[in-house]
Amino acid sequence: VKKIKPRKVIEFSPFHGFSTTVISSALKESSIIPDFFETYEIDKENVTLTNYHLYENDINFVNVVEGDVFQTLDKERLKEVDFLLIDSDHSGEFAKRYIDEFFPLLKDGCWVVIHDMSYDWYFATFERIEIFNYFQKNNINTYFHIADLMKMYKIVDDDFVYSFGRNTLLFWRVEK
Repeated sequence: VKKIKPRKVIEFSPFHGFSTTVISSALKESSIIPDFFETYEIDKENVTLTNYHLYENDINFVNVVEGDVFQTLDKERLKEVDFLLIDSDHSGEFAKRYIDEFFPLLKDGCWVVIHDMSYDWYFATFERIEIFNYFQKNNINTYFHIADLMKMYKIVDDDFVYSFGRNTLLFWRVEK
């Protein structure tokens, strides 16, 4: 986040708000107050926990929106977003729906980050299958796992060994 420096951020779903807090803290540490940062969560208790973690970390620029992302997401804002984090229902049906409804709206240069995109097929979710089907169908061959970016941006040395287990992040930059 500190390298990408997004000014328009959308996330779904924050669960307890840990990733929300990490992203917003990185922006704050970089002296970036985003034009908007919205996170969408369907579960009322998780909305409360996300707001609590933001409050505890003195983050006041994130709008936590309660409700189903397909009903509450402002699609006009989505067209402007620089950074989209998806960490939600990992079913194939949910992934297919957000791919079909949201991906066509993303602008050139938007970074899309998807959680739980394991290298290991043993841990593969149906969401992963839908994402890679989308990549193949659209000739998208350039994407990064978190370890790739950490090495590329020299956050770690080339000899750094990263666990390619279940909870890895996949980064993709939209090119239109």
